[in-house]
Amino acid sequence: MSLPRFVLLDNSLVEVGGHFLEHAVCLLKAAGLADFQPVLATNRAFQQRDAVPPGWLVYPIFRYTALGRYSSFTAQPEKGIATQSRSGLWVCLKQWLGRRKRIRSFAASCDQLFAEIALEQDDHVCLPFCTELSLLGVLEYLHRCPDAANATWHLYYHSSCLQGRPSGWDAQKRQANVMKLALRQAEELVEQGRLRFYATTPHVCDSLNELSRVTFRYLPFPVEVGSTESSTNRPVGSPLRLLLGGQPRAEKGVTHRAEYVNSLWSRGLGSGELQLRMQQQPGTPPLEVPANVQHGLLHNEPAPVVFAPYPLSYEGYREFLRSADVGLLMYDGEAYYSRISSVMLELLCLGIPVIVPAGCWMGEIVAEANTRYLDRISQLWPPMAVDGLPLSQSQRQSAGARNAGSQDQCGHIATGSTLIPQGASVWCPRFYWTGPESRGTYLHLDVLQTDRHGETVKHWAVVLHRSAETSLSSALFELHTQARTIHWSISDAYAAGAPPQGQMNSRFFARPVAVPSGSIGLVAVDRGQVPALVTEVMAHYEHYQQEAKAYGAVLAQRHTAAAHLSQLLDCGVQSPQVAVRERHCA
Repeated sequence: MSLPRFVLLDNSLVEVGGHFLEHAVCLLKAAGLADFQPVLATNRAFQQRDAVPPGWLVYPIFRYTALGRYSSFTAQPEKGIATQSRSGLWVCLKQWLGRRKRIRSFAASCDQLFAEIALEQDDHVCLPFCTELSLLGVLEYLHRCPDAANATWHLYYHSSCLQGRPSGWDAQKRQANVMKLALRQAEELVEQGRLRFYATTPHVCDSLNELSRVTFRYLPFPVEVGSTESSTNRPVGSPLRLLLGGQPRAEKGVTHRAEYVNSLWSRGLGSGELQLRMQQQPGTPPLEVPANVQHGLLHNEPAPVVFAPYPLSYEGYREFLRSADVGLLMYDGEAYYSRISSVMLELLCLGIPVIVPAGCWMGEIVAEANTRYLDRISQLWPPMAVDGLPLSQSQRQSAGARNAGSQDQCGHIATGSTLIPQGASVWCPRFYWTGPESRGTYLHLDVLQTDRHGETVKHWAVVLHRSAETSLSSALFELHTQARTIHWSISDAYAAGAPPQGQMNSRFFARPVAVPSGSIGLVAVDRGQVPALVTEVMAHYEHYQQEAKAYGAVLAQRHTAAAHLSQLLDCGVQSPQVAVRERHCA
């Protein structure tokens, strides 16, 4: 009796670079260990047959990749092109023809594949990187070959057709309608249990679950990290290795690399305390930096910046990640609002702390771990009594004007002030969300510290969010030795509306030594905060390393390929409500 097949269809699997091949190989290996016959179907351009274990059936048959200008998952929100105009009608027709061509091509490739390996009831077909074009191609094939629906089909989504944060979704009605129509066609097969949908984050689930009766379940992305030890132990006195992770693309911050070199040069990069490591594609022009920095890049030892080629082999990429002490992943926070960063997940599973942007899935994961850390340590400290509150009305008005700047407040900003008790070194504000808030709502907390003359001695800001597990958000601010008063303001971080509903209180503490601000990493409001955050991690690196290793040990167990496959095969009995609420957090 032959083994049931686990067929992985990935039309975006073209080359070694990225996570397509890595995902396919680790999932099919897990399927083989679970007594399935692995089958891999790739893009026609895939030629790295030696990167696939021997004995597997490999079919390079798909003509087009999943993403591209014809997919609503990569289309930009409408810019007002009038479809009634001649040019608008031509654009729509061209888009429709391109989409139709790709859907038919996908279905024809399925025809070709499953004519050679006929599907049976115990077989499973997995599409690990889906768009609406993949779905429509599958549906067209199943309409022509209904017996193929006897197998179980699994469709995995890494992103949503609705891009950015929820406040911008109304401008994307066309993308939503395209996906809605595709999902409606799938409803009957879903009800029969032969077509199942998943997403890499709860945010993606939320956005896609709004579009139809089809349920998207949260399924943790598989990561196989092997050893959690760095590939090379950092000798005493050697630079801290800061890795700019991810494929060199605009949304992953590739255009800001020279900016990081410049801003970090005086923070340890020029003195040999810090080293940047990044991948670079062939033919990339040199970084545009000042002459003194360029001279240092060429002549300093050890090298301030180390370039690795892109793409790397699977083993080379693993080695590249393990060479990091800290990950700097300043991706576009709006583009990554709901999307997973597999690089961040890999680094955390390896026990490597990260610096990430606020206002997205990446920032939420780090912020929630940091909130738990702050709550834990603050419970061990005796809070200080605060005298002299409240401030006078004139002081509060002055603080409000200072925080709001030139903005028209009109109820969009709430402000407050508090005197700093003598001897305090740490201020811990806590915001209790009373909501309900719309999804994707973030709170911007801006804090000024002033001396006895009213002059600003320190200014910092954080972005907070409401997590699924608690209504409490916390932050920690180190106090300047000359600071006498704190002036704070809260506002909606990314929308021009009233501040999120809630209550804020705070506590002061006197600590004999500096306190780390986070645990597994730090969250940046913008790129301008990166130098200070890197300095913070450098000052407390052993703390961040220990916290990240403890977190990563638990996280890695939840994200193995075996756990991923088990949940995928058992999803028929899984509660979708429970699945959606689970987090990637350890």
